[in-house]
Amino acid sequence: PDPRHITSMIEIMNGDLKKSIMIGDSENDSEAAKSAGIPMILLEDGYTEKKVDQIYHNHLIKDFVGLEKIISKYLND
Repeated sequence: PDPRHITSMIEIMNGDLKKSIMIGDSENDSEAAKSAGIPMILLEDGYTEKKVDQIYHNHLIKDFVGLEKIISKYLND
């Protein structure tokens, strides 16, 4: 997938691509993040028939509990 829907949104919000993270639940989200060069947090049991090991991701979560710890790691690097 084309990463421009992610990169354009970050640009519109005056964000920093180097401090951006994609949270998604499918291979489309994952491939867009990969194409944009940003980390991907994959939510288990998302809108996909693929297994999680078939989808690019840097982190795998079941719910959003503890998400702030993952995100703060990237913000503090």
